Amino acid sequence: MFAELPFSHPWRDLFHRVEQLDGSRITSFTGEDGDTWLLFDYHDFEFGMHDRDAAIQFTVNAKDCPEALLNNVLHHFSEFLSPDMSD
Repeated sequence: MFAELPFSHPWRDLFHRVEQLDGSRITSFTGEDGDTWLLFDYHDFEFGMHDRDAAIQFTVNAKDCPEALLNNVLHHFSEFLSPDMSD
């Protein structure tokens, strides 16, 4: 896990937000009993979004993912989920 933001929008809006991230592609969506995962590829890395209580946790599949990509993903979603944090 590299970040956590408030879970402030429904999953369908998060799908749309992933699609707006240039170079991303949704690969998987699973949701069972409040345990939901959305996975997407972004610049050859697999990122995950997981709902945990009232937050979305962001994960990446590799420890060597460049900090710039992590920051791009975090900024892209923080503008949407928590606008006051994105400045």
